[in-house]
Amino acid sequence: MRSISMIKRLLYFFVGIIFITSCRENYTPPEVTTDHNILVVEGFIDVNSDTSYFKLSRTQKLGSSTSSKPEKGASISILSAAGTVLTQFTERANGEYVVYGAALSQAQSYRLKIITSNAKVYQSDLVTGKITPAIDSVTWKIDNEKNGIQFFVNTHDASNSSLYYKWDCEETWEYRAYFDAQYKYMGDTIIEMRDPTEQIYRCWRFTKTSQIFINTTERLSNDIINNEKILFVPKGSNRFDQRYSVLVKQRALTKEAYNYWEQLKQTTELGGSVFDVQPTQLLGNLYCVTNANEPVIGYISATTTAQKRIFIDKNDVPTFIEPYPANCELISVVPNRDSMRLYYAVRRYLPVAPDIQGAFLAAPQQCTDCRIFGGTTDKPSYW
Repeated sequence: MRSISMIKRLLYFFVGIIFITSCRENYTPPEVTTDHNILVVEGFIDVNSDTSYFKLSRTQKLGSSTSSKPEKGASISILSAAGTVLTQFTERANGEYVVYGAALSQAQSYRLKIITSNAKVYQSDLVTGKITPAIDSVTWKIDNEKNGIQFFVNTHDASNSSLYYKWDCEETWEYRAYFDAQYKYMGDTIIEMRDPTEQIYRCWRFTKTSQIFINTTERLSNDIINNEKILFVPKGSNRFDQRYSVLVKQRALTKEAYNYWEQLKQTTELGGSVFDVQPTQLLGNLYCVTNANEPVIGYISATTTAQKRIFIDKNDVPTFIEPYPANCELISVVPNRDSMRLYYAVRRYLPVAPDIQGAFLAAPQQCTDCRIFGGTTDKPSYW
């Protein structure tokens, strides 16, 4: 049972956020200006799979200059019902942890254990594995009224035992620089041709949506999800300029887990006034062993994951192709040391192609290096 003081802390924390977004006058309650530094745990124990991921971070007071405060240097392990350590996670970066080769049975119960760098211990309640049915299909259509693309998911469980569902979406899209800079400046008056492995013309970006997509068939006669709205992508980005993909991950939840995500969804998306939601109900199944009065945000579930990836090519949505976000013009850089240093080293131009009499046509970096816009030149395996 969680303590009264823990409930009060969460009440102050979330009611403060609701007030700050709903009042007409600017007012910051004292509780909101306090940095509670509450541990936030995101992730699932992925049973019947060899990989599970978790992300640890800390809450921050409103107005913080950073959007994320990762919890680094923690030790994470999965325990059996008897308390035996079954597997341990490896930290990758920015508070993200992964475990490989941990094929766990959905018939067993598990507990997550976290030891932070300051030696505080956190644990989850025991959770039993649950099987997720396959995704039948992921579809999309252009929504002209909302000016974007709406995605839908369809699934069913013939055994009528899943009932509670959560979906997560991971986006990937290819985009390209305006010019293909096939040459590189090596200093002084030296320009060399790029090796194909050094190309900076073609990039891919990846993102995971933070929106919460859930639904239940509890009140239906059949466990069928039909055309459930999930991700919506508004027009106005470079997502569809070449090729776009969305990977939909589906997980079956317990009723308790579903209630947690439903309350979190209401708090983050619909919390316009104190009458919309009761923040004290946002209690997960994690607790601090070291300090029983310390709240923890998160809910641990053990479940299999069903997933389906779809692609959209630029020819499928020609009206969604956006103009290049920079003004790009070629100039001719004369082949002398001063001019080359000025344009290539100082003004960050890149040589694109040979011009007459030893000169090179060049363009600004934002027109020649696709990485400027946040992507990577590493082609994903599924592309």
